[in-house]
Amino acid sequence: MNNLDNWLVKSNRIPQEPRDVEVIKVIETNSGKTSKNGSKKTPKRKNATVNNKYKDVAEKYDKEMDEVDRLISSEEFFDMNDKEKAEFVLQKIFGHKNFRNKDQEEAIISAIKRDSDIYVSFPTGAGKSLCYQLPALCRPGVTIVFSPLIALIQDQVTVLQKKMIRSCPWNSTLTQNDRSEIAKDLFSASPKYRIVYTTPESAQTEFFQKMMKELTRKGLLNYLVVDEAHCISEWGHDFRPKYSRLSTLRGITGNVPWIALTATASNVVETDIKTHLRFDNPKNYKTSVYRDNLYYDVVSEGQLKRDASTNKSIEGENDDNVTIESDMVKHIKKIKQRLIEENGGDFKGYGGIVYCRSIDSCEQLAAHLVSNDILAAAYHSKLKKADKIDVQQKWMKNEISVICATIAFGMGIDKADVRFVIHLGAPDNLAAYYQESGRAGRDGKKSYCRIYISDDTIERSKYFKNLNLRKIMLSKASEEQKKIKEDNIHYTFRKMQEYCENDECRHKMLCNYFGENEKAPCGINCDVCVRHKNEKENMSGKRGIKRPSSDKSILEHTAEIAKRFHYSQEITSNRGFINPMLMGQRFPKASSFTTGTGKELHIRNNYQYH
Repeated sequence: MNNLDNWLVKSNRIPQEPRDVEVIKVIETNSGKTSKNGSKKTPKRKNATVNNKYKDVAEKYDKEMDEVDRLISSEEFFDMNDKEKAEFVLQKIFGHKNFRNKDQEEAIISAIKRDSDIYVSFPTGAGKSLCYQLPALCRPGVTIVFSPLIALIQDQVTVLQKKMIRSCPWNSTLTQNDRSEIAKDLFSASPKYRIVYTTPESAQTEFFQKMMKELTRKGLLNYLVVDEAHCISEWGHDFRPKYSRLSTLRGITGNVPWIALTATASNVVETDIKTHLRFDNPKNYKTSVYRDNLYYDVVSEGQLKRDASTNKSIEGENDDNVTIESDMVKHIKKIKQRLIEENGGDFKGYGGIVYCRSIDSCEQLAAHLVSNDILAAAYHSKLKKADKIDVQQKWMKNEISVICATIAFGMGIDKADVRFVIHLGAPDNLAAYYQESGRAGRDGKKSYCRIYISDDTIERSKYFKNLNLRKIMLSKASEEQKKIKEDNIHYTFRKMQEYCENDECRHKMLCNYFGENEKAPCGINCDVCVRHKNEKENMSGKRGIKRPSSDKSILEHTAEIAKRFHYSQEITSNRGFINPMLMGQRFPKASSFTTGTGKELHIRNNYQYH
């Protein structure tokens, strides 16, 4: 009689999750019960049509996984110190020559030691997952990872198994046979699975908690990992109530160390995470949220129209129909052209994401991009599952260049070469924006993050804000809890608004939001800093203006000057004097210098990245 059978007999209890009852029946059948004719019973396989991606991969690479198991079970490996083990697994199994940075290396070695809880806050794409995946292979036993989404779990398991690492999901999508096979392995004396991914909801079932308790009793539960840990906090941008109950598992798992990981935690959220998880003097590993390969800018529809009007007046260009959509087409094509120029014959396509606030916007924008020769597709909740998979796979292979999606898309997507992320309207808060925009440039190459705003998008943002406030008001939370949530919504909305409107380095505002108050302006990686840089160069006389020919009109003369200045200002040289903002510029007086007395021309040309 195995451990599971013993427990069922002694406790006389039925697990809370209905499918776990079927798991028990399957285990009993597989453990030796026979039919009347003496043959073994074959359990009926319900939900056999479910596509178990993790199992397909596991069976395909079973022999290779045995080889990985052999490497990390050898006497040679056990004789290594913690640093040597970390480097061995990094190179031999994960295929990396070096750690991303010192913080990642120290976090991993600290996790291998298993002498404290660990808090990790690294930017998107900075290697957070390796901080638990690598230590999980450095000693016998199982690491359990709590993750918010089933789709995210499936992707992570598949990635690990392709690296020949035995991992599996535990959630409602599994068939009864699959659940029984996993359970039997985890209840065995030496489980093969190294990493098990589950949701906080599944972790609350009696059956799963029994498995954790058994692993703890046998000394085989190595770590409990909370991925996307900001979901614990009501001050976070993606609060999930079930996450806040994870700390109850401490009563089952004793002194097993916990690892919390996030990319989007302010100081308040960080404190909340540690409090909820009952961290006592944890080791902290944090790196700056600043990513120097991302260029941030904000473009308003009003400014696009003002610029178009100015260009029409000065240069005769007729672009009365300028819209956010038309500018987006230019923006995307400009990025594509740069990639072609930079990569030449090695250009293999590009990937981008445009986030929309509604399903209709996704559909309409995708159609608009396609009509302008940009390979695009919509991705949203109303698509059939097969269609979602098809769109995502084509995008991953660069057969589709742009996905127009609602915010549900992107979490867990392992695509390193996303070259741009565009938001059609500002997100609800800066934490969400940082996470979503951070899906660009995970390979470290130059990428672009833009927000388009208009009167319509601003009104829609206010609508969602008021909708969230109404939900809080109608909730069953205490008045104190309601007040905290309402204050949080007002605060995060205001910070998002400031990001879009303030004349301040965009990177610095993001860093400040996450508690990095000493961050200096980026200098060259946002529209505001580039504009300020050009202003200083103009003021210092580094940019000369060519003398216009005598037959140039006032308008042409002014246009030539205006093109050299990428900030809002009033050009009045044609009235017989120089605007003080232009003092120090080394350009001679034009022949038309005083012909415009009594006239005034306003030029506005906001800088866009060069």
